[in-house]
Amino acid sequence: MFNKLATLLQGEKSNHPLGSKQNLDHTLSEIPLSDPSRVLIDIAAMIEDISRYDKELSPAALREALLYIDTFARPYYSNLLLTFLLPGTREHNSELLWAHLDRHNLLLFQGYEHCLDVALRSKEDLSKTKMQLALCSTRAMHAWVERKKLHHFRYRPPDLEWWLAAHKIVGLASQHGVTSLVQAVYPDEPQLRSTLHTYLAGLYLEIAPTSNLVSLQIEVLHRWLQQNASNFEFAEVGHAGTSHFISLHNPGSPTRYTNSVVHNPSLRYCSTRRLRTPLLQFAKDTRGDTPPEWLQPFIDHREGIDKLVQTLFSHWAEKPPERTSPRQADNMPMRVVHGFSLVRRMIACAAFAKRGKSLNYRGADMESLFNELRFGNSAKLSDIATEDSVDPLETLLKLETSGDKQMMDEWLKVDASETGLGALAPGLRSRSRIGELVGFRFDGDIEWRAGIIRRISRDKQKRASLGLETLPVPSICAQVRPANLVLTVWSEACEAGNGYVDAILLAEDSDTLLLPPGLFVADLAIILNVGGKRRDVVLTEKLDHGNDWERIRFQPSTQEPL
Repeated sequence: MFNKLATLLQGEKSNHPLGSKQNLDHTLSEIPLSDPSRVLIDIAAMIEDISRYDKELSPAALREALLYIDTFARPYYSNLLLTFLLPGTREHNSELLWAHLDRHNLLLFQGYEHCLDVALRSKEDLSKTKMQLALCSTRAMHAWVERKKLHHFRYRPPDLEWWLAAHKIVGLASQHGVTSLVQAVYPDEPQLRSTLHTYLAGLYLEIAPTSNLVSLQIEVLHRWLQQNASNFEFAEVGHAGTSHFISLHNPGSPTRYTNSVVHNPSLRYCSTRRLRTPLLQFAKDTRGDTPPEWLQPFIDHREGIDKLVQTLFSHWAEKPPERTSPRQADNMPMRVVHGFSLVRRMIACAAFAKRGKSLNYRGADMESLFNELRFGNSAKLSDIATEDSVDPLETLLKLETSGDKQMMDEWLKVDASETGLGALAPGLRSRSRIGELVGFRFDGDIEWRAGIIRRISRDKQKRASLGLETLPVPSICAQVRPANLVLTVWSEACEAGNGYVDAILLAEDSDTLLLPPGLFVADLAIILNVGGKRRDVVLTEKLDHGNDWERIRFQPSTQEPL
């Protein structure tokens, strides 16, 4: 009798691994913590198909367990996300890390969605658990927006399924009466947010020009949107300042508002006007000596953040930017290579082919000679007939495919303007990102051209849609070296004993070079060698740069050549 009374007074303790804080601590203590990826894998094993615990735990205990596990995993998730985002880390932009992050958010969302569904059907008194239910719905929305953001890192816009699930969470929160309850979502994020704030941060992310941003910029943008969610407009009636609208009954991304939009009760109206003041403060914060805490992990990348702010100011201006020149529809296959070295190689191949020179050397075909040395007697030099005439395009085809054919992509040009073109690609390489240098040649054309990726998105068929800034034609292979051969940053980049480094001259009469990264030094005197002709010039300005290139302006040197 005494033991039964003691049990009633103390409450019956659960022996389930997730049934109490003590049990959770013991279960989580068995997870090795040295590798954040392993932590998320082990957490996934615990929360996958969380409905399997329904017969073992009460709805309240299940919610408490999921919230506790999520809080435990949060630092490791944040660490892994920064490892993925920040250049210079070993696993930067790793596909495996991306998959771990994506799966973690998917399982959290499914778990919280299940907990909210079960709570509606349970017989427990929910009046005393409003804040807990609000936290569940806010974290569910947070995980769902995180997952959408991760897909933007891969330039995949949200589909119908995403919007339906997001609106379902808003509906569940509304049924529980917790849509607008604010609280700290995670211990490392002191700012108070509600389910609605979290949803709006995800909604306004779709109003931003994400197809023009790299992953780090998208992450900074999302964190800034979270900080300013209370300023977002989500009105039931449009007005003169409305910039976008969204339908709650026909889910999809927000659409730019025009006077021709016919109002109905399912429409909600957004505006970027009220974001301009916070955006000005954001610009000030990025230049200050003491940036806000949420921005500190990215403060070493001020240049990228500054470009983000400039892009937002331009895109969210009273009159958004328009094309400087009209685009004309086209339909032309194109070969594409990626990166400075391959672009320069293809420009060199085109230059050789245009000379009309044969690949035969004293009657020996170099390709066949290579094959004989490689495969024995399978290719006899005596069987080779010397060509009387040389087709430059045929020569170019041999040269450009003499290396690894997998390094060349097949794209389709769909439109073009004076300064750029749009193209479709069957897929994206892991290095395909905003600011990448590419070389391309149109089918039937002998000229290899250089361009810079400025936009990546997806069309309705899920194909990769890319916008290129096209550089002057024809680009020319060049070599450069410092006029003074004392050791400089150039010493590590030199490919030959004479100190020269490969470069690309943007047109014969151009004052602009493409160089490997890290070589620009203001007012550095260099020797520019083009086709064996020497020019003495001085580097004056770095105009732009990417992962493996810099665009440098130069001017003729006024000093006597050495």
